[in-house]
Amino acid sequence: MEKLRLGGMALQNGVLVHGPHVWGAAVRLEDGTVKSASGRKPTLAPGVTVPFVRGPLRLAEAFALLPAVRRTLPEARLAFERPAAGRYLALADGSLARLVPLNRPIMHVGRGFAVDLRLEDQTVSRRHATFTREGNSFTVADAGSLNGTYVNRDRIDTVVLKDTDEVQIGKYRLVFFQGHEPATDRPAVPLA
Repeated sequence: MEKLRLGGMALQNGVLVHGPHVWGAAVRLEDGTVKSASGRKPTLAPGVTVPFVRGPLRLAEAFALLPAVRRTLPEARLAFERPAAGRYLALADGSLARLVPLNRPIMHVGRGFAVDLRLEDQTVSRRHATFTREGNSFTVADAGSLNGTYVNRDRIDTVVLKDTDEVQIGKYRLVFFQGHEPATDRPAVPLA
């Protein structure tokens, strides 16, 4: 019996898993719903068993399936793609880092289950802070937390965020990024 070997990669908004012959992906859309798709995996060199060749071929097969994933599930955003223009919180959690889009008018952050961004640590209150969109700006407000909410190391009640402000919630440090729309009025410059 052949062992089943699975590979995978994190997407900005989901996960992609692939086996020897098929792949499957699931992504969370901006409205919170989950969309999934699957398909056959391209095989570049079936039957190759030489260890020094097999590893690079498997990696090449994994990258070769990305166009099929994009055709079938266009909402999938690869981890190495530049994020869309908008407002984000950059969150480092151990050895992982992720961008959290601020795409709702109000976003609750805390340790509890009834929040939009869950930070699992006892230094974080169940409902610790709230991010609120007000026109083109975002504010962060402490929600009566025990340990307080800090912006650029100052304890705050409510603050309007500026690009690269550091928000500390419990042990977590989140950096606010104001993404910028790409310039469309400048002519393209050749790379030659």
